[in-house]
Amino acid sequence: MKTVLHVGAGRTWTRALGSVPWPLVSLGNRPLLEYWFELSVDLGVTDVHLALGEGAEQIEAYVGDGSRWGLRIQYGFLRDDRPPLSFLAHNPGQWRDGLLFMSGPVFPRRLSASGLKPPAADGLYLHKGAAGGFCAVCPSTAAVDALLAGASDAAAAHTFQELGLELQPVESVKDFFAINMQLVGGEISRYLAPGYGAADGSFVGYNVIIPPSAEVTPAVIVGNDCRIGALASVGPCAVIGDHVFIDRQALLERCVVLAGTYVGRQVEIREKIVAASRLIDPEDGEYLDLEDTWLLAGIHSAVTLGDMFRAVIGWVIALLLLCIQAAPFAISYGLIHWLRQGRMEQWTVHGCRRRLRRMRIFCPTPGVRESLLIRLFIALGLDLTPRLAEAVCGWWWLCGHEPLRAPEENALRDDLQSYFPGVFGYATRRTVRNEPAVMAMEARYYLQNRGIMEDMRILRDALAGRLISVIGGERYR
Repeated sequence: MKTVLHVGAGRTWTRALGSVPWPLVSLGNRPLLEYWFELSVDLGVTDVHLALGEGAEQIEAYVGDGSRWGLRIQYGFLRDDRPPLSFLAHNPGQWRDGLLFMSGPVFPRRLSASGLKPPAADGLYLHKGAAGGFCAVCPSTAAVDALLAGASDAAAAHTFQELGLELQPVESVKDFFAINMQLVGGEISRYLAPGYGAADGSFVGYNVIIPPSAEVTPAVIVGNDCRIGALASVGPCAVIGDHVFIDRQALLERCVVLAGTYVGRQVEIREKIVAASRLIDPEDGEYLDLEDTWLLAGIHSAVTLGDMFRAVIGWVIALLLLCIQAAPFAISYGLIHWLRQGRMEQWTVHGCRRRLRRMRIFCPTPGVRESLLIRLFIALGLDLTPRLAEAVCGWWWLCGHEPLRAPEENALRDDLQSYFPGVFGYATRRTVRNEPAVMAMEARYYLQNRGIMEDMRILRDALAGRLISVIGGERYR
């Protein structure tokens, strides 16, 4: 028997939770995909085929070869405009020994802790959800042939309830929250434990610090590497992800806090989902991004050794450039301001560590864009001097991504697994802002190719390119 999981069709509702694709959304501190792996193991399956699409890179990076689940994982691709069962039709002979097939975000809810009932040898178990999710268990060659022949609407087919499963759709933030509450309410004990279990139904991961003065009311699920502050109150029905820091006197009750989140001192969270600095209403999926990092903020894992080296080299170069540009900037910008030929405006952009920052952008006065003073100011990169000063203070990287505006470019920021907003980027050599599609392409290219040599190339092209393009007659827009 083999398993085929069609995990490629994207879902827009997951954007509220961050950049993670729907197969990796956390339910009871375990990705949805892991519950299907667990079901595969229970059915005796060791060979799993993942039909990828949107989010393929993140899914493949997380799953790997499947050895940690005792599985052999193979990968394929299916376009979103193709019907899910068409993946099986490419090579139908592969599945004749039996098949577990799943398409779409569906949670396999176990109806009891006694385990699954074995499928009938000649049975065909089907589920076709109203939201588009489709699942099938075909223990025999005849059942597989019936499925491939179009028996998905057969009235005589068995149901998953006969196996001890209820297939719940996960098609909204509301569904996501409801399933997490089911699991923390006691149903997590029907699956592989996400940590050390307690008699009260709670589960706690490793490297978790809970001081004696903190109150933990069961049942709760707490991930790995978490810190709970003194006098904090957690629970009941709180699902806390990995790498979460809960500060003193905070209160979390009937809520979901996703991995990598800081909850500030005396903050109260009830009936909400928290993802870094984002507070999400589970009823309608509406969310609020908080700018005050004392309330909510993201906690990110340490950068790689190469990124740390880039940061040190970049800081030194930023300091040298600032020393060179400080006096010319003060003189020329003072003259520009006195002549009313331009001024610095502030844009709200996404900065480092998921903080919103005010970035200073030079805007010439309409009608004087071609003046010699403005052209020299841009050609010498003096409009970037304030950002160099902020880079010395640690607000920006020297080279990296073009800072993304908020809220206009929130979607691209959410899609980026890592983000390095820099003073200089691929677009800095030009004097016009990129089209969104070009920005997305360049952002992903930088993630794959970042390094000291790439940063030096960006810096060289930005400084030389600006000088050449502005002197050559390109207008500043």
